Amino acid sequence: RIIPSLITQAAPGDLFAMRNIGNIIPAYPSLSSEAAGIEYTSKKLRIKDIIICGHSQCGAMKGLLTPHLEEELPFVSSWLSHAYPVLEQMEKEGSLNLENPTEKLATATKRNILLQIEHLKTYPHIAEKLAKNELTIHGWYY
Repeated sequence: RIIPSLITQAAPGDLFAMRNIGNIIPAYPSLSSEAAGIEYTSKKLRIKDIIICGHSQCGAMKGLLTPHLEEELPFVSSWLSHAYPVLEQMEKEGSLNLENPTEKLATATKRNILLQIEHLKTYPHIAEKLAKNELTIHGWYY
């Protein structure tokens, strides 16, 4: 629900924005629109920065934290499976049991940003650009 140009004050054409439920980047190899966008922007547009931007009150992360979501929203639940490691990490560190729902949701959202950065690094052309210091990846929480 974030409009990237508004929070960055970018002019039309300054940003190549890819938006989806939960700012999810399926790990490589993936036949997805996200993979196509990553390939195109990194090979043809020669971008220098990638920003994974999550936000407070994220509905996707609320869904991730919802037990049995697949019963009500099976396609959304399937898509959110790319973020399941967030739940595993939160379980391991004990933050899945946080009593404050706002804090629990913020933790999931921030962990998801970091996970999607790691997924992005699995793409060979991204890893190559990172190794050559030709690309920087940023994680933002808005």
